[in-house]
Amino acid sequence: MKKTLLILLFSVSCLITNPILGHNVPSKSNINNDWLFHLGEVKNAEQVTFSDEAWRKLDLPHDWTIEHDYEQNAAQKDNGGYAIGGIGWYRKHIKITSKDLLNHTIYLNFDAAYMNSEVWVNGRYFGKRPYGYISFGYDITKALHKGDNVIAVRIDNSLEPSARWYHGCGIYADVHLVIKNKTHFEKWGTFITTPEIGDHYAEINVKTAINNMDNEKDAIIESTIDSMELNGKKTPVNSGVYIKHIKLEANTNSEYQYKLALNNPQRWDVISPVLYNVSIKVKDVDGKIIDSQNIRIGLRTLKWDTATGFYLNGRQFKIHGMCEHLEGGPIGAAYNKQMLRWKIRQLQEMGCNAIRTAHNPQIPVFYDLCDEMGMLVLDEAFDGWSKKADEDYGKQAFAKWWKQDLTDMIRRDRNHPSIFLYSVGNETRGSIAPELVKTCHETDPTRLVTSGDSERAEMDVSGFNGASEKKPFFENYNPSVINSYNPVKHPFIGTEAPHTFSMRGFYRSMTWYRNGYPSEKQQPFYIPSLTPKEIFKYYWIDPAERGNHKQVFNSCYDNATVRITVRQSMAYNRDLPWYTGSFRWVGFDYRGEAGFEHGGWPFRAFMGGALDLAGFRKDNFYLYQSEWTKKPMVHLLPSWTHPYMKKGTEIPVWAYTNCDYVELFFNGESLGRKSKGQAWDSLQCQWMVPWNPGKLLAVAYRDGYEVARDSISTSAEPSNLALTLEDTKATSTKGDIALVTIDETDSNGVLYPYGENMVHTVISGPAFMRAFENGNPVDTTINYMSNEKRAFFGQTRAFIQFDDDSKKPVSLLAAAICGDKTLKISNKISIATSDIAIRGRLAKRNIKVYYILKSNTSNEQNLDSLNIKSMKLYKEPFEVEDGTTVVAYVYDGRKLLFKMLERFGEGEGIYWEK
Repeated sequence: MKKTLLILLFSVSCLITNPILGHNVPSKSNINNDWLFHLGEVKNAEQVTFSDEAWRKLDLPHDWTIEHDYEQNAAQKDNGGYAIGGIGWYRKHIKITSKDLLNHTIYLNFDAAYMNSEVWVNGRYFGKRPYGYISFGYDITKALHKGDNVIAVRIDNSLEPSARWYHGCGIYADVHLVIKNKTHFEKWGTFITTPEIGDHYAEINVKTAINNMDNEKDAIIESTIDSMELNGKKTPVNSGVYIKHIKLEANTNSEYQYKLALNNPQRWDVISPVLYNVSIKVKDVDGKIIDSQNIRIGLRTLKWDTATGFYLNGRQFKIHGMCEHLEGGPIGAAYNKQMLRWKIRQLQEMGCNAIRTAHNPQIPVFYDLCDEMGMLVLDEAFDGWSKKADEDYGKQAFAKWWKQDLTDMIRRDRNHPSIFLYSVGNETRGSIAPELVKTCHETDPTRLVTSGDSERAEMDVSGFNGASEKKPFFENYNPSVINSYNPVKHPFIGTEAPHTFSMRGFYRSMTWYRNGYPSEKQQPFYIPSLTPKEIFKYYWIDPAERGNHKQVFNSCYDNATVRITVRQSMAYNRDLPWYTGSFRWVGFDYRGEAGFEHGGWPFRAFMGGALDLAGFRKDNFYLYQSEWTKKPMVHLLPSWTHPYMKKGTEIPVWAYTNCDYVELFFNGESLGRKSKGQAWDSLQCQWMVPWNPGKLLAVAYRDGYEVARDSISTSAEPSNLALTLEDTKATSTKGDIALVTIDETDSNGVLYPYGENMVHTVISGPAFMRAFENGNPVDTTINYMSNEKRAFFGQTRAFIQFDDDSKKPVSLLAAAICGDKTLKISNKISIATSDIAIRGRLAKRNIKVYYILKSNTSNEQNLDSLNIKSMKLYKEPFEVEDGTTVVAYVYDGRKLLFKMLERFGEGEGIYWEK
């Protein structure tokens, strides 16, 4: 059975001119700035005469949930990582200075708002959209007038939990005012397909709809392909101009089709995401432009084959995918373009080539970035077709709204070359399945449809979640044989696999299964332990104090799982022709879903990602990289700092690499060369190394030459803070976010892997701390605009947002009372300060630190009750006894920057089994 798609796709970019206050039309104006917000229900807030002077002023996108503390009894419960819900109101005042502007058609468009949004303009009600993940808009022309106009939006999240994972609350994506002439292209009304793509010629079919809200008129459609874009660089293209004379009937919507030709076309591909710009104009008979669209298109072919999988541009292509919720970890749901680009780039550097939008559409800019960056997208519409969470969309609105929401999603997204497949549901059931698939085909006949393990017999492509991880599945699945594992002969895709858990910096040598082994229901693979007995003896808390048995951290050795390891899953993906590929659950750890897997409070997050909540890379990141990328790499694990480890204990040392072989050195002495194998359990190079303090060095070779190296060393007690500005390609404009990694290191610059000291920060210049995140799933201190955060396994990360578009300098100063919290490695304490320039030069400072030692107390009142005259000037590290509290004041000249407190001794920091 073969299913073939030949398609050219595009993303729409309307003509953008001046804001609505001006006279240039048509135009599309971002109106994100200067909104007013109130959290809570307010009577009559939709009325023009309502007084909103006391409301908070803010810019969109906005997520009010992320701004509040974690609360054990919060409305979203463990589903949403103990976040709040509630009702919020937004208002915006817009002044129209030209009455002539009202002779046009004006739309108010929302990229997304969560959820149950209702919109008023000048007190006139325009409608409600329940789904929090869909774009929508209204023609507000008749409600507007010259002078002051008021937009009011009510967001209702009073029914919670409304999702099975964290969701933001509010207008978390862009809002636009679109001004059109009475004659204009219909929103999402242009669809481009390609019946023929050859090496020297491509035929392009354009179908476009024009709204004429005016009198009958003669007009001209003019279209051309005028430029090619790759990696942001444009070059001219001369394809000739298509011209068609048309007659537009009065007050009608008319659809027109025509063909364009492109010579020597270049394909859109994940390796080379070539985009072409198509200019489409409608003109009057005198040649004056009435409306226009600039459309980026990408040419590629898709083919599905039951026996041999998926083909992109004629070559067999393996999906190396990641599932991603629409949530931004530390910064919430209100992700901007720059941060989305950073997130996608992390996945690409891991070797990921596809993202599943689990379990709902993403915001429009996400698809634009995937087009530009060469990332395939499995575009998923819904989680359930009926109730799954207590008060979710499946319960509240699916039955009434699914068809419009699904149609709107596809009409909005169908022209993106990055989208290669639609999904209509996730782990749900219902007789509605055929109607969902039919709607997809009617709206976009060029792509196939799947689901995440939902009514597979009704789909074009059979999507499997956890079922495709079970041992009997691989023993019995045959694409040409119908049985319980393959009820229909459809192409296969793993929509959610594998499910493994890991915590950055945490290791166990014994295999762990979520449901134990053997488990009749889960039917997992047998995974041998790495040692006869557990050799690592540290925990996030005394096991006797855990709330339940699920509240554990999981190992980064790829030996903590539900059914299968990462290595087994990748090997099957690589070796089985029919195995199109799969989407790991998940790329990044995410807030929410903390109860089912991880036992609930204080666990706030799901830790199945290859990267954690702060975007730090776990060891699994490098495991994927070793199989999915070509640039030479090698990565060593585990840590080599072990306070309670008996010398001589054999530790499994792994090296992930994509090179020919790796040579391992300990303190300069070679321990031999190893090559990885093809079998799943030899995808790592492994040595059993007797533990002693020192340095392990891995050197990787290709063709006999060294091409990469990595090392791990034993750390002394932490004494310094190392600050690194991550390359996010931020433009330093207002709203962009710079990432600064803060490491606790010893005096030689070696990361102390158990660091949990509180890091205090101050920002100089026009910027603020958008979020401070350490990746710790049990840290329930607030992230939003917090200037202090404990390190977690030695690291934390600052997300610093620029507050203006100037070139004024921005820098960060960090400080901490550093030392081993348990005093097991050493009882030596240091007080560290370190700064870094984020934009421009460093701020000039005159730092002095004063400190005092207290016994048997951690009372925060110590911070305010001290007299500077009773404190010592810090000059060098000092020693403390068990139970000591260190209090320190950090001054910049005469200005007090920080009051810091840190307790050391028994019961502090990591729990070590004795």
